Amino acid sequence: METRFLSYFSNGQYFPIKKSGVFVKILLIFLSLSNIQSLTAQKKSNSFVERIDPPMWWSGMKWSEVEFLVKGTRLNQTTAEIISGQAEIISLKSAPNPNYLYLTVRIPESPKNQDITIKFIQGRRSHTIKIPIRPKSHIQVNPVNESDVIYLITPDRFANGNPKNDRIPEFFENTINRKEPFSRHGGDIQGIADKIDYLKNLGVSALWISPLLENNQPRESYHGYAITDLYRIDPRMGTLEEYLKLSESLQSNGIKLIKDMVFNHFGDKNYLFTDIPDSNWYHWWPTFTRTNYRATTLMDPYRSEYDYKLMTEGWFDTHMPDLNQKNPHLAKYLIQNTLYWIEIARLNGIRIDTYAYCDQDFMNQWITAVKNEYPELYVVAEIWEHTVPPQLFFDNGLPQRQLADTKLDGITDFQLHFAIMESLNREPGWAEGLNKLYYILASDYLYKNPERHLTFLDNHDVARIFGVLGRDWNKMKLALGWLLTLRGIPCLYYGTEILMSETEGHGKIRQDFPGGWPDDTINKFTPNGRTSEENIAFEFIRDLIGIRKNHPTIANGKLTQYVPRGKVYFYTLEDQNTGRRYIVFSSISDKEELIKLDANLNILEMKYLFGDALTLRDKNTEVSIVVRPYSFSIYEIK
Repeated sequence: METRFLSYFSNGQYFPIKKSGVFVKILLIFLSLSNIQSLTAQKKSNSFVERIDPPMWWSGMKWSEVEFLVKGTRLNQTTAEIISGQAEIISLKSAPNPNYLYLTVRIPESPKNQDITIKFIQGRRSHTIKIPIRPKSHIQVNPVNESDVIYLITPDRFANGNPKNDRIPEFFENTINRKEPFSRHGGDIQGIADKIDYLKNLGVSALWISPLLENNQPRESYHGYAITDLYRIDPRMGTLEEYLKLSESLQSNGIKLIKDMVFNHFGDKNYLFTDIPDSNWYHWWPTFTRTNYRATTLMDPYRSEYDYKLMTEGWFDTHMPDLNQKNPHLAKYLIQNTLYWIEIARLNGIRIDTYAYCDQDFMNQWITAVKNEYPELYVVAEIWEHTVPPQLFFDNGLPQRQLADTKLDGITDFQLHFAIMESLNREPGWAEGLNKLYYILASDYLYKNPERHLTFLDNHDVARIFGVLGRDWNKMKLALGWLLTLRGIPCLYYGTEILMSETEGHGKIRQDFPGGWPDDTINKFTPNGRTSEENIAFEFIRDLIGIRKNHPTIANGKLTQYVPRGKVYFYTLEDQNTGRRYIVFSSISDKEELIKLDANLNILEMKYLFGDALTLRDKNTEVSIVVRPYSFSIYEIK
């Protein structure tokens, strides 16, 4: 008979603790975890239980019946009992694969700090595991909102704060090669933590980091979206302890944390795919079949079932098996994993990758569970569509949807992204060029809360905006000005502030931030390392973010836009409680433009706030302004 006490560590594996060692407080919210990456449960040949997910839970949660996924050997011959702690086994079911059990345990709702000890019995052998239960503490969520500016980081390309974790021998990709765009470059959690002062100086107030979970894939594992363990921080990125410390440090510095989560697929090296609990967890085809990437099939009244099936069940890529979230055990696994990360990392928001590809009934089940536990948490979904109607389909509260309300707080606003690019790269037509921007915003009446959409100029999937604009600072200035003053929650992709400009391929778009590696000869995290043009861009963004903070109406006010006057576009932002108003002028013209204004704007009482100064012309009752070429400016209206 063997008895072991197992502590679940940040690497998703177990560290054996001698019975006489008590439990030495290792699991006090994991903040004192040592970085033990090499000890795996699989190496313990006498153990018939290898791991249990989730590794801990919280009392006081509304999700109090937890279905633990137990992995081991021939577990279909296993029984279980709780031998200490206040909890109750509700059910114990064997999965189709005998190496898995579904163990459902009821956790007391009253907050209590305890460990529950579960004894697994297999014939004459037994195996004992302690599961920490801690009181729920993430009660008051400080959600991401319209006043925030989000900063998106691809962590492998931002900064390498700990070169010691660059090479993990047992991983498929165990080296770094910064000359190869699709290889790992070595950025990590410590690198982000080291640059918090930089983020504060820039003024951003929320951080969205691409997935940091284990991606032990043979190729392109740097990007993080082919997850191989949902409970393990990729050791090449750092440890769970480092991630939790990063969260704590960000929060103490006024920066919120958004976690990037993937529910559509796993990486094909995920242990749940190499040793599948149930074939029904995945969508299968006779041969590899790729999705058609057509979210329109979800709402197209004339769709073919073939196209619909391709969209919803086709694989996103050859190494990304498509998940069947209709399976109730997989659904619980994904929901509980989400609740685990929200609570342990004290998250402020979640960004959902490839939302449209997921089973929509499951996504409703998922967000219902999340909002039931954390009603204030900001949840934004990636909706990469090319026209308003498909994007609108996923908005919160569309009556024509014929599905349950998505309950999403926001969606990624690709329509505004496309409109801004077209406004600056195409001559104005009736609905083209600058007027495209006007029309896209005029469509906001269709959305429930467009002010909560995540707006952006570029991100990790599209070409860098400065390159798209032909490296033209005059155009870039306008794009940034619109992003930071129009409705929505603006998101900057790392490096935008230093005018990164790659447009060809994901690997190149996700450029290394110069100065983030010990051997870099140029450090663009500092003014001295940046060119004069880069410093102009950095200061423009920093100062405009500062204006947003000091004048909240610019971020939260009621938007009133005016039909573009040729190549001049302007709008007001008003606090409807105080009456405070601001007016934003922008011109894409290469020459001065004279614009007549509505007398009700009280333009003569304007106070300059930011950007390029204007010239006023007052002739009796008619007020006009002279707008400079390629200008952007903000005035406060008295």
